[in-house]
Amino acid sequence: MGEVANALKRARLSQRRYPARGASPSVAEEDCRVLADEVKRLRAIVDKLAKTADDVSVVPNVDNVWCEHEGTIVQSKRILYAELHWLTGSGEKRWWAEFPGGFYRVVDLCSSTREAAEAAKGEGDGKAN
Repeated sequence: MGEVANALKRARLSQRRYPARGASPSVAEEDCRVLADEVKRLRAIVDKLAKTADDVSVVPNVDNVWCEHEGTIVQSKRILYAELHWLTGSGEKRWWAEFPGGFYRVVDLCSSTREAAEAAKGEGDGKAN
């Protein structure tokens, strides 16, 4: 992260030195390369996160998801990456949302907001996966 902060600092200094022209080309090009590399690195991290049915990335232990359960829209207590063999019968690890009452649902069957879950209500069968 220090390299990105330095690139941003150089870009600001360069703009102060060359206000009419903006950053000098060599500094600006190098800064763009550094920032593009950082964006690529961060995208790779985000791509590994769980995604909801409405294609929103969620962060475990930070975000919650919503789904319909027994006719009611409920919010998850937490999101975890685990092998729940007693639920799936397989040894595959997946992103799960744990809900009050002790039921689990695969995150990609949940929604990122209550509104999205309400819109999706009735589209699925409402059963835990």
